Amino acid sequence: MIPGTIITGLVVFTICPGAVDAAGKLTALRDHNVTFTTNGEKTVSGGNLRDSEFPVPLIENAELTQTMLPWKIPCGAWRAPGSNVFGFVFQSFLHELAVAGGRDHVEFLLELLGEPRWLDPGNTRTLHTGRTADVINLAAEKAGWGTTLPDGHHFGAWLLL
Repeated sequence: MIPGTIITGLVVFTICPGAVDAAGKLTALRDHNVTFTTNGEKTVSGGNLRDSEFPVPLIENAELTQTMLPWKIPCGAWRAPGSNVFGFVFQSFLHELAVAGGRDHVEFLLELLGEPRWLDPGNTRTLHTGRTADVINLAAEKAGWGTTLPDGHHFGAWLLL
């Protein structure tokens, strides 16, 4: 880093349409990400929407597109998972889809994960759906998921990978 240089985090804009069927099962997801580039070829740090971003590999009908706009301010690395830029977007939208489908959010996430498996067989650095489901179930149990809460209080689930 050069003294006096401003290094900023990244701001992205995203448009996410999706669909659930009559049973409330997620059937489609599209994300168009508007991000930034300093050289016209590569996104700034943290701005690249990867096809491995959860939940995209779990959805048969998913499409990711990206637009890069010119940006002159350097962007530095974030001290968190690479998905932290997109985690809020996808997790919030998954909740909206669960509500649109009349589904419990935890149940919706567990169905999305499906059978226990590595998303990239043999690569232990990728998502294992069974281990992830175990974490969701444990967190829901410890939080008392589904119990009656006082007015103005609600449960929420967010899975950042």
